[in-house]
Amino acid sequence: MQDVKLRKIGNSIGTNFKSESLAIAGFAEGDRLNVHAEDGKILLTKADDTFGKCMEAYGVCKQRYARTLAELAK
Repeated sequence: MQDVKLRKIGNSIGTNFKSESLAIAGFAEGDRLNVHAEDGKILLTKADDTFGKCMEAYGVCKQRYARTLAELAK
């Protein structure tokens, strides 16, 4: 377990992780991560394209079926 301190980085707050911790988690420089925060904890997982692809498909369907979706939402 690694103890880290949050600090101001520009207009944000961040921290640094030891390379060893990142390697154990399977993370590398340049990886995109999903961030999930809840009740005093933050979970980092590698981002994949699944969510992005789903959102693109939703965007297409939302435009194509806008009136249908509006009717169903009533």
